Amino acid sequence: MSPDQVVFLKTFGGLYHETMSKLPDGWIGPLVDMLQAMRQLSLVEPIHAKIETWVALRVERTSTSGAVAYASPLLSPDQWSAGRASACLEALSAFGSAVKATCEKCGHPGTACQIGQMTLYLCEEHGTIAKQRLTAKVEAYEERIRFRNEVSVLFQENSPVTLHVSDRNFPILRQALCDIKKIVDERGLAGKVFVTKVRESEGQLFLNARCDEADPTTQFEIQDIIHHAQWQSDQGSLAANKETFDDAR
Repeated sequence: MSPDQVVFLKTFGGLYHETMSKLPDGWIGPLVDMLQAMRQLSLVEPIHAKIETWVALRVERTSTSGAVAYASPLLSPDQWSAGRASACLEALSAFGSAVKATCEKCGHPGTACQIGQMTLYLCEEHGTIAKQRLTAKVEAYEERIRFRNEVSVLFQENSPVTLHVSDRNFPILRQALCDIKKIVDERGLAGKVFVTKVRESEGQLFLNARCDEADPTTQFEIQDIIHHAQWQSDQGSLAANKETFDDAR
């Protein structure tokens, strides 16, 4: 939930639970409907609108049914009537049914969508967007696999090094490896130069290569390529952080 939505949910007092803030923004409607129904159950003296919280609520996102709400009685059983208990169960059940018919992104009518191995509840528009994004991620993953095969001469056999870095850093990594491979191919250094590390930490790209069997000039050129790539990544990270900071101001 967005910060503004959480502020509103907290106006329901003891009926609010922190697990509610973890739900998608689009499910604010079903959640508020349930809280309003539960607040009606808590009205002890309707004339003076005295509130006494009867249950403690929590919600849980599930992979098979959207979300489920749970209620734990706070008052002794002798203070519960059959009608109140039934109304409580109906409110919980209505919430579970409503989220499965509501787009978790925008709150418009939605339905279950299978996105990869995940089941999401989306309207037609957001379902299409989610499927397109999944396709793009799969294609990007396959592209990294293909490219690693193209530059396989730079990796020792059974090397665990992967090229799974962010979309922002991948073009930088790709250019660096292509430049190193060009040197290896042109100077017959296959088996003498190996990339031993490709790592990303907090948006920063880190590379390392073992080229001690190459001549000093080649070693310098390869290290220069690596340092330049890491500098480019650092500059990109600084720019991205600045943009995020400016948007937050």
